[in-house]
Amino acid sequence: MTIGTKEDYLEKFKYVLMTNYIGSSSTSLDLMLEAFEREIANITDMREQDKTMYTLNLQKAFKQIKSEISGVTED
Repeated sequence: MTIGTKEDYLEKFKYVLMTNYIGSSSTSLDLMLEAFEREIANITDMREQDKTMYTLNLQKAFKQIKSEISGVTED
């Protein structure tokens, strides 16, 4: 799996959900979204165009995982 793709971020969000399920403490998906956004913003050796693509993929993955959790499909 390629880093920065929608699928990559989906896997990371799913990992957080599973860790929350079995762990003693939990982290919200909203907090993880913010952490991933900061991570992308702090990459120094990447073109802005690539950072934008990573961010768009992250937002798509976040929207999809929220939809999957709630069972509501979004357009």
